[in-house]
Amino acid sequence: MSQIKILFRMSDQSFLFTPKDLAPDYCDLMAGIVKESARLNMDRVSFGYSLKRDGEEISSKSWPPPNVRYVQTDQEVIEVERVFFYPEEELTIDFWLDYGGNHLEDSYTFTTPRPAQPYDSWTWDAEAKQWVPPVPYPDDGGMYTWDEEAQEWVLIPDPTNVNTATFDELRELNGVDEVRAQAIIDGREWADINDLSSIQGISQEMIDSWDITV
Repeated sequence: MSQIKILFRMSDQSFLFTPKDLAPDYCDLMAGIVKESARLNMDRVSFGYSLKRDGEEISSKSWPPPNVRYVQTDQEVIEVERVFFYPEEELTIDFWLDYGGNHLEDSYTFTTPRPAQPYDSWTWDAEAKQWVPPVPYPDDGGMYTWDEEAQEWVLIPDPTNVNTATFDELRELNGVDEVRAQAIIDGREWADINDLSSIQGISQEMIDSWDITV
């Protein structure tokens, strides 16, 4: 899980910033106090953070919420907030804590990672903050998948619509002979692809293997 844990340790008045498995676009910010005894006295304790990019605040939160007062807890991490960002950028978390009339603060700067490179031939576009293929994605409205070996986009065929497909198109389905193709046409309109199992010689296993729709 993508997270940054920010904990305050009462014993030496220090903040602990611990990132773990950071994702390129978000993390769960876990803020609280290190549990150094069976129960923590949380009376008059408040804390919060400000997440900044180039000095500009992009997210912030403080605890406890309005009209809520902490008393005690037996948990280490007190609050969790999901924050969102972009890949490969430098961010700073300013964290503060007030307790018993004391105000303490610290900051932690980190760089968000890139997403995993999908293919060896793709390159990183630092401005767009994304991996870019050597050939642009087709703009004809179709659905495509990248073929790394051929270095090209390959069209993903639309599912065969059993209510509109021609006799010859139905015959291309694995296991569909002339009799079964005609039976599919004669049974139209089909409301559910699983209803095709009512046709003699068509099993549920065959239906599950087909790329079809109604």
